[in-house]
Amino acid sequence: MYIELIIVAFLCLATCFAPVRYTAVLLGILLPIDVIRVVTPVALDVARYGLLALLVLRLAPEPRRGPRVMFALSMSGLIVVSVFGLVKGASGESYSLVRGVVGLASTIGGVLVARRMSVHRHVLVGFVLGSVASACDVCLQVAGLPYLGVETLYGFRYSGFSLKSTALAPLLALAIVLVASSWLWTGAKSHRFVGVLRVVMLAPLGFALYASQGRGGLVSLILAGVFLTALRFRGHPGRVITLLGLTLVAAYYFRAQITDLFVRPSENDLSNGRGQLNEEALRAFARDPLFGATPSEIPLLNPHTPLLTFAIEAGLLGLAAALVLMIALLRVVSAKSPSSAHVPAVVRAAAVVMLVTSFLEPDGFYVGLGRVVLLGIVLTNVAPTEEPTTVDDGARRRDAVRSRRYYSGSGHRARQGS
Repeated sequence: MYIELIIVAFLCLATCFAPVRYTAVLLGILLPIDVIRVVTPVALDVARYGLLALLVLRLAPEPRRGPRVMFALSMSGLIVVSVFGLVKGASGESYSLVRGVVGLASTIGGVLVARRMSVHRHVLVGFVLGSVASACDVCLQVAGLPYLGVETLYGFRYSGFSLKSTALAPLLALAIVLVASSWLWTGAKSHRFVGVLRVVMLAPLGFALYASQGRGGLVSLILAGVFLTALRFRGHPGRVITLLGLTLVAAYYFRAQITDLFVRPSENDLSNGRGQLNEEALRAFARDPLFGATPSEIPLLNPHTPLLTFAIEAGLLGLAAALVLMIALLRVVSAKSPSSAHVPAVVRAAAVVMLVTSFLEPDGFYVGLGRVVLLGIVLTNVAPTEEPTTVDDGARRRDAVRSRRYYSGSGHRARQGS
């Protein structure tokens, strides 16, 4: 273990002499990785927080663009839930104490990264690379080859480098959305190479998502795809109808696999027992709505939505925190504010993935450094401009940028001087 920590410390220090974007990419690579069998979890945590500290020290925070209220309320809610965990953990219950420490550290980390918007794209590129590595590990395990991730317990539902398959699926769905959109890859020097690389990355990501059997990730990806399609072909109903027809044909052709995935023969219902688990958590919350479940009850409950997870951990304040987070994501998706034109379509689709996950998984994207960093990036809208949807739009925006630079820069001053 000491050798691993020394290696991790050396790698973190080595990034001090490289451009800051490499630190951001390396941090992003580690965000979706929870477990690697040849590396202890402590070493992974040290590497993540060490790179985060370097990023914070090397890059000053930037002024927040757009409304700040929802972001501040969202992060404050996570801190409140974490404080409740620390207080309940002080009674001797280690589960709540660990949850409180992890929640507080991850929220602070998410805020620090969110305020450094110049490296958001680099962090997301690293996240995609880390997700591809986890997906490739799933492919190796399915093929019967040596692998480094979590071993499957059922002969299916592979987890890759995540603790559980249900934790892996939403991350893969988000990575697929980022790879499929051209926004993240604009500015690349070799467009043809990047295009081929994106297609190559989609193959293991898609297969691993299916192999994970994570229905939450699949549903969120489907809805994000529908959302992106609606934005892309807005005003072209013929194209939408054609694409919908092709989708229905593909669904009919793969109907056996889809039926087996969403309605498993070994399970009694489509929810896989989530309804009963949520009912138990709801009864525990109803017994003490002000403070939630007792510290001894919380480890025994397993609700499958952050609404109830936070409610049993922090009572009414926890429930309010979860609602605020979901409303913040919904605002990004709808983008009805005056700055709606400045929200990239891929960011709105990523918010769809996070919002759907909030209804199907215990913690959503609200607990853990990797997930809270991604949440903070989405809530801060990542970039001030949306990816061009047509060639004319892109040319028009480039002309506008050149015009602003000319009239505010040296060209205008030179013209005045002459």
